[in-house]
Amino acid sequence: MSKKQAQNVSYQTGPAETLPFEKDSVAMIVAVNALHWFDMAAFFKEAVRVLHPDGALLACIYHLRKILVPGMENVLDDFRHDNLQEYHTSQHDYWDGYAKIDFPLKDVKRKEEMVPGEMTLSDIISVIKTWSLSVKMNEREPERFKKIIVELENSISSHLKGDTAQRVQIGMKAYYVLARK
Repeated sequence: MSKKQAQNVSYQTGPAETLPFEKDSVAMIVAVNALHWFDMAAFFKEAVRVLHPDGALLACIYHLRKILVPGMENVLDDFRHDNLQEYHTSQHDYWDGYAKIDFPLKDVKRKEEMVPGEMTLSDIISVIKTWSLSVKMNEREPERFKKIIVELENSISSHLKGDTAQRVQIGMKAYYVLARK
């Protein structure tokens, strides 16, 4: 594999609301698991400014959505709804894959899919602890958060008959939105 960089390709990062690029100079903007944290109006204004005509914007998001074990398919949705709902803000409307976001570009195409995978119980709990709703709850109510995590872990463990090292089938929900200027 060549380590030479293509002459017409460059990579750069910057704040979403003040992109460090010239007008009409960018072929593609990619935002993964990030769009919901941006100031949308400022970001889209910048995207339109820097994308060249027919330049593309790809916004993707994915998250652990299902434990694909009979009887456990809804445990994560139930956990989120029953325990974390009070920490929900408009920035958490991404759970539906940016369906509520109006992209001010043309040819907006949306796709979603459930991507199968495997995780141990420890992996699942580690991911749940990274959810921003979980982080908020843990910051405000650490004892309650520890309690509900232990309850969830025990519930999943009992379904797995105590085999916590077992790798279980999970579903990562992935959403993609592709649009062009």
